[in-house]
Amino acid sequence: METVEFYNDVYKYAWNLAVLSADHLETGFLSLTPENAIDKEQAQELIATSNMLLQSMARQILETEKDMARYINSLSFGMMYQYCFDKGMELMYHYIQGSETIPTTFCVSDSIGNEGPDIPSQYQPGKDVISKMASILRELKNYCQSTYPEMIGTVNYLFCFFRVAMSLGFLYCMEMKMH
Repeated sequence: METVEFYNDVYKYAWNLAVLSADHLETGFLSLTPENAIDKEQAQELIATSNMLLQSMARQILETEKDMARYINSLSFGMMYQYCFDKGMELMYHYIQGSETIPTTFCVSDSIGNEGPDIPSQYQPGKDVISKMASILRELKNYCQSTYPEMIGTVNYLFCFFRVAMSLGFLYCMEMKMH
């Protein structure tokens, strides 16, 4: 199994779940109609920065967690997944606003007690979006268990889940009316 194939398949599955449709009422919250955009250079910088941060976080977790099967089914994994979504929103918000400084530090321990992205309150995700993210996480875990059991507990598995969450945060932020 190639890692790229795994990533692409899981991303596609997650994005299908996240798009508003009659088939995905429990998970859909994205219209795929962006209100905001960033230029190609910013997008490349955003992807490179987020990939570096997410790989680092996945490695930190693998170094500290002894039982990955337990961790993946724990509240901590769910909080980290939501933290990555929130950080995706935060990063995209700063790029859209043309901020001079873009936050580039993520800390695994910050996911505990995370109170959402550090952006103005009117742009915070509502409980409905947070609930849908939890449903997407559950569906993704079930999908990966049945389709890619050999990937569970690897750095690629963690990175992929965190990348999915962050990407959904990017897209959600791009869909908000900020003008």
